[in-house]
Amino acid sequence: MDLLYITPVIPAVTGNGLAMRAGMILEALAARHSVSLLVNRLYPPAGPVPAFFARMCHGVATDPNSFRGKHFDVVHVFRLASLPCARAFLGGAARHHLDIDDIESETHRRLAALCSSNGDAALALAEEYQAKTSAELEAEVLPKFERIYVTSVIDREKLAARHVRGEICVLPNSVRLPVAVPPRLPAGPFLFVGTLG
Repeated sequence: MDLLYITPVIPAVTGNGLAMRAGMILEALAARHSVSLLVNRLYPPAGPVPAFFARMCHGVATDPNSFRGKHFDVVHVFRLASLPCARAFLGGAARHHLDIDDIESETHRRLAALCSSNGDAALALAEEYQAKTSAELEAEVLPKFERIYVTSVIDREKLAARHVRGEICVLPNSVRLPVAVPPRLPAGPFLFVGTLG
């Protein structure tokens, strides 16, 4: 099938989790379909699409006009943030898939509670606002997709409780294992470095 994959981040093999998920999904889709990649750069990193991923694609673009007028059997949208860019392609596609990877309204509610407990009322209010707008967007768009991907069974159950009509699939995050894995990890201590976003 001809598939348009719209992502807000440049796919990557390593680096931040969002870019790695975009890369993992692109690789899986390209193994089965003729994929055109549209990168709507909303998140870092900057730079060109790595050759490793560009070679998998029938076409690569950062300008939505590059694919205007082309028919796709499937439009696969990564994250709610990609919807403004994706809307122009959703009407003509036979199938619409959405990878939300995170129920954003719930994430913002949790962050609001954390900010509030840390005494940051202004940031808590901003996160509550984001939770509200995300919930409204989710209510509007989730019923319009035939398939929705989430990262966990818990998120699938939460969306099912909202009576989302489309098929809800669990697509866990993954990482590439190094070619040579040490036979045994050291005893520790370990340091985890992350944005904790």
